[in-house]
Amino acid sequence: KDHLNAFSFVSLVGRTGQLRAVWSASALGVRYNVLVGPTGGTLSVLRSGLSDTSLQTELASGVYDIQIEAVDAAGNKRLSEKRTVTV
Repeated sequence: KDHLNAFSFVSLVGRTGQLRAVWSASALGVRYNVLVGPTGGTLSVLRSGLSDTSLQTELASGVYDIQIEAVDAAGNKRLSEKRTVTV
């Protein structure tokens, strides 16, 4: 049974060449994939299989859409809202 709960960004900060994202938890034992792409374009996986609900990483300067995907052990998936961030 899908036990994933709705979740969303807590904070999203872009600085020159740096991205920091923090999001709420969807459920216990969930892994998260961070999807990033050019604004209005196709998102692709930037990081996958994260157990933490935060990510700080280097990213080329630009404007990006970002979305978090939660995946449980059974393979059920749930997406956060999509946000835009300037790095």
